[in-house]
Amino acid sequence: MKILRILGLVGVIWVSLSGFGFNNEDEEGWISLFDGTSLEGWTVTENPRAFQVFSGMLVSHGPRAHLYYNGDEIGKDLKNFELKADIMTFPKANSGIYIHTEYTEKGFPNKGYEIQINEASQCINRANEKGLETSERETYVKDMQWFTQHIIVQDNMVTIKINDEVVNKYKIDEAELNGGTIALQAHDMHSRVYFKNIKIKPL
Repeated sequence: MKILRILGLVGVIWVSLSGFGFNNEDEEGWISLFDGTSLEGWTVTENPRAFQVFSGMLVSHGPRAHLYYNGDEIGKDLKNFELKADIMTFPKANSGIYIHTEYTEKGFPNKGYEIQINEASQCINRANEKGLETSERETYVKDMQWFTQHIIVQDNMVTIKINDEVVNKYKIDEAELNGGTIALQAHDMHSRVYFKNIKIKPL
């Protein structure tokens, strides 16, 4: 299945707020997916060194690789959910968060949808299902500055928030948005992106 790149916005984008309690559901139903000390619950492809844990952060930096969540917290076929993460981008950042995807041993994921994470100067709104990009550029955050990314998937509607502001909303054919896991991308040696406080809430 061809990846449809959607809802991509802003270098250093998307993130979240709470602490690092792994395997710990809070009172609002949020489940931590990253413990801040290891890649427990995640599987990396192609170039394992492209994802490293450093000082409580998940660092994406290196040759092409994808980090798939395969832990027991959410299952392998999650459809409706909210996902939050704290994110920091750097100049030349090129990364992404995949939703409704599945493990692909080599190359880019062959299922799901990618929400782009680019450096602030290349913040392009890729909101068209066919991959067409508008010339509109919106900068919601700056490089080297933490921000909160909030992705909401409900039936066939995907909503993206940055620091609690809705920046994109997109409707997808419900037959195509058919469940899966999430993944993070390391694109190349020039790209560096930090993640922390990654958590999810099934709906």
